Amino acid sequence: DDSSNPIIEGFEFVSDLRLNSAEDTHLETMAVNGLVGQGLRVDFGRGGWWSVSKSLEQDPGRYQGISLAVKGNSQVGLQLREGNNTDGTAGEYWSVALPVTEDWRRVSYHWSDFERDGYGPNGNGFLDVDSIDSVRVRQGTTRSGYLVIDEWRMIEGSSVPWVLILGSSAAGVLTLALAFGWWLRQRPIKQNQPAAASERPPSTSRAKL
Repeated sequence: DDSSNPIIEGFEFVSDLRLNSAEDTHLETMAVNGLVGQGLRVDFGRGGWWSVSKSLEQDPGRYQGISLAVKGNSQVGLQLREGNNTDGTAGEYWSVALPVTEDWRRVSYHWSDFERDGYGPNGNGFLDVDSIDSVRVRQGTTRSGYLVIDEWRMIEGSSVPWVLILGSSAAGVLTLALAFGWWLRQRPIKQNQPAAASERPPSTSRAKL
């Protein structure tokens, strides 16, 4: 139950969604009953690429990942799009395949579940969470079909303030070092205080339904 997690898109009003597709791709959207309230049905065909995307208003670095409700009859993907990375390199695309069935499923993915797509700009080679600017569902291996989506949410909380999700052994060592450094900074530091010290207060297109 992730109902307490911040909502990215509830699909009650979808004027801020963006639809993108190749010229030869058939892509239609319509409002339908969702898992909670209204959902969005996406029908696609003729092959080619397509996506339905939502810009993030939340700060992704404060969260662990993304959850959503989905059903359908085709294999599709959930994708993160980076803007320019915090180190100035070009943004990359990161995806995970959605396990779609014709019954509603609520699925959750942590940032570490996403894998870098082989196309797009050559960035810095790791998922820079702070630079994620949008999330979208997109084409998968199925040339035609439908899916229904609802309740895109952030996954609340984080044991450490992850900024980078790194994918190589060397990067993993760096990740551990960053986490250890953060832990050291959180440890209480005891200092000897003078006996008479006084106390002080702690210092672009739109979705058409």
